[in-house]
Amino acid sequence: MTTTSTGRRAPLSDDSTLIEWFLHRKLALGVIGTERSGRIPWHPGGSSIAQAANDAALTEAVWEVISRQKVPSGVALIASGEIKVGDLVWFEDDVWFKDVARAYEAGDDPEGAKFHWKVDVGRNVKVAGHFNASHLTSTTSLSVLTRRETVFILGYVTRVTDTDVGLRPVIIAHRGKRHHADFVDTNRRIWPEQVDQFEGVDFSSKPSRSELNLLRHFSEADTKKALLEILGDPDEDKDWGGEQFDIWTDRVTVDGVRFQSAFLLKGPAKFHPMKIADLGKNGDQISRLADTEAGLLVVQHCHRITAPVAKMLSVYAQQPGYGRRYMLIDGYYTVRILQHFKKL
Repeated sequence: MTTTSTGRRAPLSDDSTLIEWFLHRKLALGVIGTERSGRIPWHPGGSSIAQAANDAALTEAVWEVISRQKVPSGVALIASGEIKVGDLVWFEDDVWFKDVARAYEAGDDPEGAKFHWKVDVGRNVKVAGHFNASHLTSTTSLSVLTRRETVFILGYVTRVTDTDVGLRPVIIAHRGKRHHADFVDTNRRIWPEQVDQFEGVDFSSKPSRSELNLLRHFSEADTKKALLEILGDPDEDKDWGGEQFDIWTDRVTVDGVRFQSAFLLKGPAKFHPMKIADLGKNGDQISRLADTEAGLLVVQHCHRITAPVAKMLSVYAQQPGYGRRYMLIDGYYTVRILQHFKKL
């Protein structure tokens, strides 16, 4: 783990790599370009070992390129309404696969294997496509890409409607780690219980609805002031972020590790379960929050936070090449925190 000399945590270096199960080599070479392709140490010969090494090297080159170029998340583009045919995008989700083994046995069938899943961005959008199973990287792929599997997919958008997005895959893979690193796991979410500044808060019982209703009259400005006091931030009167964030602080620590953190706060003007529609046009407030150098992205709300909001925040935390942590502080967590520190 990398920290600065002051103990402030540097942006989380992404130690991720891809374990490829499907690789369209021609499309992958198009992604990286001729110059980058020329720098790959290709293994000669046609053996299965050489092919596996070449596939791994090509996949690694693609990962480096999409990380450096910050290829956008398909979920984010769907939510913003900006997705269009021809876009190169990535997804990481629970995907349903069909006819993969049958297509593999049939041989060179460009449309034999199929996949689909639904993206919830305040409305359900089906993402679907097909692929040639002859591009599977090994027979092990047949046992992985069967029925439902959580995978990383990089692909080109082939179709866009209000309810449907078509995708032609370049890579279907699992995201793994090159090396073991402390404080790194497959889940980038941090829970309020893990924050050192919230030590002693009793999160074991959920506040009652009447307790939650106390936040109906607790303004967003009061929440901001209280949180900054609890975090021990001396700059509580400064308006740092404009529309980009509500709090910018380096005082959040988790197990002694400090995070530069950006907070988005939502007060009682939206006293109902938070939906993506509550976060600006097409949820772009999360996009702006993520367009910072913060290593921890935090969304706080005076009420419940719905699953699509949590999903969108987690997507931004998984951006290839720049790992983030994220935290959700809903109204129930907020009540317990404010009550413990006698702010409510």
